[in-house]
Amino acid sequence: MQEQAVVVGLTDEQSPNVIRFALDEAYRRRTSLRIVHVVAHTGGADEMIHQPDGHALKQLEHVPVERVTLFGEATEVLLAECDRASCLVLGADDPGRAPTRRSEVAQQVALHATIPVIVVPLTAIPRGPAPLVLLAVDHAHTAAGQIAYAIEAAEERGTGLDVVAGAGVTSDYPGRMADTLRLEDVIDPWRQAHPNLPIRVLVEGGHPVDSCLEAATHACLIVVGRPESKHPRIGSRSVAASILRRAEVPVAVVPHSYEPSDAAALAPL
Repeated sequence: MQEQAVVVGLTDEQSPNVIRFALDEAYRRRTSLRIVHVVAHTGGADEMIHQPDGHALKQLEHVPVERVTLFGEATEVLLAECDRASCLVLGADDPGRAPTRRSEVAQQVALHATIPVIVVPLTAIPRGPAPLVLLAVDHAHTAAGQIAYAIEAAEERGTGLDVVAGAGVTSDYPGRMADTLRLEDVIDPWRQAHPNLPIRVLVEGGHPVDSCLEAATHACLIVVGRPESKHPRIGSRSVAASILRRAEVPVAVVPHSYEPSDAAALAPL
């Protein structure tokens, strides 16, 4: 059974990396791609931006593509796409823009969507074999949906999975060891369910954001859980929002309620 489409949202002048990554994601999932060009008003409708490059053309041979232009406020339009999509792919917010043109569309969609949102950085994505998927967790509150998505992503890419938590205090070695043992207990049932997937647990000293980004040097994807709090300012202070602003690789923000397409295969023993 075919999954719902991968939806890529395009606003303003975004990098072709976004479409290229979304094509790869749809190809891996064996599903279709829906390219949504969001325009603020009818007078601003342009032709669909970016022509596919050689890599994209190869993927297009296997991926059905639908292209649409939708009008409205970008965050609202893209959040409405959650009902038809398996995931959303967006370009990262550009911190280099002048304050009058700066937006936080990607962050706002990622922190409020009901499905996984993958935010692709402005810089070029390295080609070649993907090194690993990195799952950034709070060792005290690790959600099953977050783990399931990371395992699914690693298996789709044929990579290993690193599960990383920040201990907060670098010098507290006994505390880090205790946190490592607790996190190992959480991950072990998933290892048993996926014996062919290499999974490492790393509890690093320092702030969770810094620990994650340092560990992600060789990652092709960072997976983080979506903050569950409804407080209007929580997004600006969350680990997920900080990683989105600073990461140099794609970041998947995953709701705790995420259920993969093959839930039985991904559920721990």
